[in-house]
Amino acid sequence: MPKFKVCGILEVNGFEMGDGWSFNGIFLKASMIAHDCIPNCSQSENIDEGCLEVNAITDIPTGTGITLCYDGSLEVRWSFSKF
Repeated sequence: MPKFKVCGILEVNGFEMGDGWSFNGIFLKASMIAHDCIPNCSQSENIDEGCLEVNAITDIPTGTGITLCYDGSLEVRWSFSKF
């Protein structure tokens, strides 16, 4: 696989992790979660367990897709706008 293709996969599907976002992790199920600027879930890393945790931040009606904000700065802005 060409190097640029691997970098593209990491950029699109990777989750920044570690102190100061020092590395990216690929999580098969989480990489399939849709983006939304106003998501219904948030993600956090669990370095000790080597996993990514996805938690609902609002009630999610049955049949509604799970969404994450791919750009953390948008998620922070949205949470401030609720106040």
